Amino acid sequence: MHAAGTSTGMLTVGGSLIDAAVIGIALASGASLGLYLGTPVRATLAGVAKTRARVRR
Repeated sequence: MHAAGTSTGMLTVGGSLIDAAVIGIALASGASLGLYLGTPVRATLAGVAKTRARVRR
């Protein structure tokens, strides 16, 4: 085995691991952002549903 071949292989594996880590972090931050932004929307929709329930009675 050549030293250059080994370092190329390590760079490929290292790059793949870094790509996987970046994707994992992006998915986690996207989910957190969705929960953060979704809370006020959910509260607003719950308020609208309660108001409509009162009007129907």
